[in-house]
Amino acid sequence: MICILRVEHMTEITINGKLFTFPTGTNLSDVIGEIDTIDYQCRQGQCGKCLVEVVKGSLGGASDREKSFLELMDLNPEKYRLLCQCCLKSESVVNSFGKY
Repeated sequence: MICILRVEHMTEITINGKLFTFPTGTNLSDVIGEIDTIDYQCRQGQCGKCLVEVVKGSLGGASDREKSFLELMDLNPEKYRLLCQCCLKSESVVNSFGKY
């Protein structure tokens, strides 16, 4: 009998000083309900409730839609992101402007 074990690599993200761990590559929109230190609403990158400042790490590239939203708010897409539009690529630290 052959058993195949799938090992997921886990990556940490610190949001407002609280540590969360998810599989690397996780679309944060899928787990945003588990993150109790941030406000969210639409999960589609339209409302801006989950706006964060990226202090450290990589959250994947911003889509054209997200870039347009951030630029409309006069924010640099390299430094600010909508968490619901992010993919966890590496250990990251972000601060939100909402819940805490």
